[in-house]
Amino acid sequence: MPARGRLPWLWLMLAASVTACSSPERVSRHQWYLFGTVVTVTSYGAEPAAAEVAAQAIFNEFTIIDSNWYPWSTERGPASGEIFRINRAIATGDTITVSTATAQMLRRASELELLSDGRFNPAIGGLIELWGFADPLQTWSGPPEDKDISALLEAAPSTRQLRWHGDDLSATSTAVVLDPGGIAKGAILETALAILEQHGIHNAVVDIGGDLAVVGRHDGKLMRIGIKNPSPDNANMPVLGWALLSAGETAFTSGSYERFFVSHGKHYQHIIDPLTGRPVEHTISVTVIDRDPMLADAAATALLVAGADDFSALSSSMGIRDALLISAGGERHMTASMAKRMHWIQR
Repeated sequence: MPARGRLPWLWLMLAASVTACSSPERVSRHQWYLFGTVVTVTSYGAEPAAAEVAAQAIFNEFTIIDSNWYPWSTERGPASGEIFRINRAIATGDTITVSTATAQMLRRASELELLSDGRFNPAIGGLIELWGFADPLQTWSGPPEDKDISALLEAAPSTRQLRWHGDDLSATSTAVVLDPGGIAKGAILETALAILEQHGIHNAVVDIGGDLAVVGRHDGKLMRIGIKNPSPDNANMPVLGWALLSAGETAFTSGSYERFFVSHGKHYQHIIDPLTGRPVEHTISVTVIDRDPMLADAAATALLVAGADDFSALSSSMGIRDALLISAGGERHMTASMAKRMHWIQR
């Protein structure tokens, strides 16, 4: 899930519906604070009442997911959602019955871990905790001890250690700590797209903190998305370029520039390489565009972990046609398809 600098009441203040009459196409926008970020559902051309009903259905589903899929405690209090309960059961060697939505998400996460050759691994929550990125207040005393990292790497936590009997789940290793942050927004957007279809909303954008899905068009035109400049000194050029998204496409960016700690002048960002147990240093961001939101979400993380050297090979093996990687040195690496669709503001 996204970073949790949570304000538990803020979504109540942000919830709104706006209908623009000046546009030739009716626009309805609903916005909330969920998943530790701003969630926006924008519908084009729909009757306001229909857009309102669809947005409310999305909000209702999102609040359930927000409660269930975040595994860590927050300033609201101790963790209590479903992923937390699953982790607690795994830690004690118990079996737990999992909801259908969570089971589907975790099973897909297992498939994508295998497809990414372990670069995407939602079972390394123990490393996330060890590095202090599970702390909502982000109080940090420095990097963990090498011996503690090595101990977790030796245990090799993986979704391959999960065991399913129907919707009953157990694990063969108590080192497994599930953190679905690298796939959760993909699953959430997939849910939103299904709800929009059920309610007959044919043109819309669902945006979760910059990761988004597109339905149809706006004023008959393809939707345009900007590629954020990941440089810390980006005030003069916040966007590097843009691309057009066709109906049904989703876009996800995994970045190392928004959540980090500094110790003795060194930045430690929050995306951990499952193979080394340490934060990734060689890559700043990866953007993936694909029609499968869970694949795009997981691939953005996996490609960031893989880095420029393995970017082409992993993109190909994961079936990703459109991806952009920006290295720590600012170099841009793109798949051939992505290079054709990118429009750069400045070369």
